[in-house]
Amino acid sequence: MIATIELSAFWDAWPLFKDAALTGCFVGLTLGVLGVYIVLGRMVFLSAALSQVASFGVTLAYAGQVFLGMSAALASPTLGAWVLSIGCLALIWRNSEMDRSRRDTMLGVMFLIGNTGTLLVASKITHELHDVKTLLFGSSVAVAPEDFKIVVWFMAFTL
Repeated sequence: MIATIELSAFWDAWPLFKDAALTGCFVGLTLGVLGVYIVLGRMVFLSAALSQVASFGVTLAYAGQVFLGMSAALASPTLGAWVLSIGCLALIWRNSEMDRSRRDTMLGVMFLIGNTGTLLVASKITHELHDVKTLLFGSSVAVAPEDFKIVVWFMAFTL
């Protein structure tokens, strides 16, 4: 009897967390497939370097808004992450002929630059750190229907 009441309460509350639950399922599926591909392709350092460089781009965008008075459209955190990530990928593809140890060294340097830059810039924009954390780590509690559609589109494109 108690299990039935709890299960019916779950389904009664489903509209409240439907988007978050389905987004988590689709993201988990996509990242599971990508994780296997990345490990088998020996690209673990690439994903680590790209994530650090992207976080550096996010913090630089916020710093541009705070210290340089740039508009949010021009100094968009998403744009900052994209620009630095694409720049990092361009450097790696440009030097794809180099031997494995040199490529791993370059990825390590990019990781350190991204990590150090993020820490240095984030220490200066303390009021925006909550926004930076939300952008970098997301929120699985509040997922807008538009965000769910974007996740499904990227999942289809990626897979």
